Formats: sequence, C-alpha cells, structure tokens
Amino acid sequence: MPARRRPGRRRLLAGVALVSQLWLSGCAGFLAGSPRGESVANALRQSAGPWLTPYFGSEPAMVVSWLTADSLATRLFFGPDPDALQPLLAGAAGRRHRVELSGLAPGGRYFYIPDFGAGATVAGAPFSFVAPDSSAASAELVLFGDMQAADDFTRRGGALISRAIAASGADLVVQLGDVVQAGGYAPFWRDALVAISAFAAATPLVGVIGNHDYYGDDARAFRDLFPYPYVDPTGGYWSFELAGACFVLLDSSRLGGSAGRRQKAWAEATLAAAADASYRFIILHHTPLTTGTSGSGGALEAWLLPFADRLGVDAVFFGHDHHYEHWETTYGNEGLLFDPADRPSGRSIHWFCSGGGGARLEIDYGLLTRAPAAIQRRLYDSSAGAWLQRSDFRLAWDSGRYLDYQNDLDYGQLRDGRHYYHLPAEAAYQGDTGWLGYGYGEQTLHYLRLSIGPDEAVISVHYPNGDTLTGPGGVVPQVFRLPARRGTAGSAG
Repeated sequence: MPARRRPGRRRLLAGVALVSQLWLSGCAGFLAGSPRGESVANALRQSAGPWLTPYFGSEPAMVVSWLTADSLATRLFFGPDPDALQPLLAGAAGRRHRVELSGLAPGGRYFYIPDFGAGATVAGAPFSFVAPDSSAASAELVLFGDMQAADDFTRRGGALISRAIAASGADLVVQLGDVVQAGGYAPFWRDALVAISAFAAATPLVGVIGNHDYYGDDARAFRDLFPYPYVDPTGGYWSFELAGACFVLLDSSRLGGSAGRRQKAWAEATLAAAADASYRFIILHHTPLTTGTSGSGGALEAWLLPFADRLGVDAVFFGHDHHYEHWETTYGNEGLLFDPADRPSGRSIHWFCSGGGGARLEIDYGLLTRAPAAIQRRLYDSSAGAWLQRSDFRLAWDSGRYLDYQNDLDYGQLRDGRHYYHLPAEAAYQGDTGWLGYGYGEQTLHYLRLSIGPDEAVISVHYPNGDTLTGPGGVVPQVFRLPARRGTAGSAG
C-alpha cells in the first residue's frame, strides 16, 4: 500500500531527527466568553502536557506539545540517547509550545524533556517515543471515547482510563471524540490535558472531534491543540495508514450540506484508493447504531451502513453514547435496504460504541427509566420490490440485569459497581437487535484494543484493570478476529 504524503509537507532536515517547524503562540479568538479572545494557554496560565501528535507516511514526524504557566522561549531537550540530549532553542516567548520533529528513522526510539521554565521538571522525564512506521507489519492500538471531565466524579473516571491506557503498552492511542465538556471553555481543557498527558507523553495520540469539542468555539481549540493533517482546515476529517490498515477519520458533526457532501466524497475516494489495504476502518464520534439514549434510525445510519458495506470496511468505531456496545451487521439482512440501488456484499461488519472514557455513563441519563418508544424507518424491501415503514420498539434497559463488581470499582462502574448489561439472548430492549446483529452492551468505563497483524486483526474490550469483558457467566467474551483481506474496496455507484 503506497504511503501518502501530508499535503504541503516537505522534508526540511534529513538524517537524524531535528526541528523542522516550531510554533510558539496559540491562535486567538476561540475562548468562549473572553473579550480578548485568549488562547487556551493564555487563559489557563498553568503548565500542562506534554502530549505527542504523530504524522505518518514516507517521512514520519512527531509533534511535541506542552503549555507553560509563564511566557517563555521554547526549549526542548531531544535526541536518540537519553544521556546526551541536545537543547533545541528557537523564537519568541509564548505559553503554548509545539515542536515538530522530522527526519526521524521509522521505528526508531527517541527521548525528550520539555522545558517548563525556571528549572521546573515534570514527572516521567525524560520521555521517549517510537517514531511512526507506516510500513510496520503489526501495531497495537488502544481506542476510547468521551472523557468530558467536568467534576470530581468524571475526573476520577478519566484518570482511571488514562492510567489503564498508559499501562497498555500500545503503539498508538485513538480517541473517539468529546475530549472535553465544552471545547471553548479553557478550564475544561486543564482537566483533559492532565488526563491525556498521563499516556500521551509517551504514546502518540490521534482522534476525531466530538460535538462537545465543538461547543463554544467551533472546535478551534481542539484543532489548535491537536494539529492533525486535516483535509479541511475548518473541519476535522483526515486519514492515515498503519500496519497494512487504512483508517478514515470522519467529522460526524459536519456531514450535512455541501461541506458534508465533500467529506463523504473524500471518504469514498480514500477507501476506494486503499484497495490493497489488508484492513479498512472508519473512526467517528456520533453513534450510527445504538440502544442507548441517542436516537436510532437517523440519517447517519442510513448513509453509513450501505457506505461501509460498499467500500469494504471491516469495523467502525465511535463514541457519543457513554457505554459499550457491539453490533455485527450484514447490510441487506432480511432483504431490507435504504436505497433500492444498493447491492449488498453479504459481508458482516463490526460496529463498536466505546464511550466509556470517563464521562458519566448512560445510566445517569435515564437509560434505566426511559419510557417505551418506537423507532421508525422507511426501508426498501428488495424481496417484495416495495417500500415499507418499519417500526421497532425501544425500552429501558432492565435494572435487574447486571454484573456485580461493587467490591472492585476499578472494573469501571464508579456509581454503584453494578454493570447493567444488554444481552438480547436474555432480553432485547430494542426491536432491531436481531435485524442489525446486536451482540452485547454494558454500562462501564472501558477501552478497546486493536491488535493488527499481517494475517488477522484482533479487537478486544477491556475494563480499566485490563480484564476482558465477557458478559454474564462469561458467555459473550468480547474478542473478535478479522482476517486480513485485499482487493475488496468498492467504488461509487
């Protein structure tokens, strides 16, 4: 699979890794409620970080970012030998610091210490990272969504997940959106960056923008703090390739209108061009499929299910609903389509909701007490050759069905230790679970592991203490194997 260059990038310094670009000040005008439009760094006036942002491709690079309480000139001690780090100095003073390191040897290990001023040090230094290597035969990823720290309870949950990720040994962390409670409010970024730096100081972080990250400033703070190679500078979608897999990261808050049509066309072209990829994955924030408190049967579902089937996608990862759920769909099941022109492949696709990164779980939003409702969908019955209106029931989750971990809250249900679950074999809370292949859901903080190898990719789901989710009596272990395959990406039609 050919590596893609980041648009507009060029190697400035080759050989050993050196600074290629360095920015010292944040963009102005995104802090909600601030008459001066201060940046996150200027508004916080405290130290935070560091965190790593990777750039993949034939010329890998790594961005080191951190905030300082006082305005100072950036200095980063850096090199391949932890006992001989070289100081890199540059430019005017500022509070938000970002150094892009290029000329890295793919797969090489490097060490660094950021300067926090006045001789201040940070726990864990010197930090180290492994330079991105898109051509690696295997990779270990962790995925999680929805931190949204807003109080002591959610800060505790975020810290629990951050420590678990730090101990996971992953090569890359993928966040699924809603890093903060409100992206335009600087104090929420303080909590987010404290939690993130617990793992992202040594493990590179990539991800998508959630609806809460947009709140207050149209996600300008997010894009400034996490400088991914966005295709659209005002949106949040982009892609990367790693270990034979193509990852398409969508901005699900911007899928409507002309901007949404451009994003969808880009996503289709990107996946179609990855015909030689062993695996194809989609990352987004909002839930296309859910039995949680979000709506079901909407426009995202109607677009993404046939799209993922047509483009040979293996799995879709998202957050937004604050719990865990797994679906294994076969588009066209029961002969039902969103468009009569669709030609289903007959393949199954895995869908994972992973919104258990620290935010309050769905049980705090009425999941156990909601009134019965109906989900309406207009579908084309290919067997009958006619449109039909399908209505599926939607019930509250059963508060009497739970796994009891009251004596060990590190399992991830911090409220009462009861992990309420949804297992349709015992009781279905929604009428579309059979049609859409619902497997299992649980109210718990958690993270996913994606282990990519040359022959198969393995997806597993874990409590914060590392144990695998297995359901009541261990009957539904959440471990899924995807065989490597090639040449199945489709095209527009």
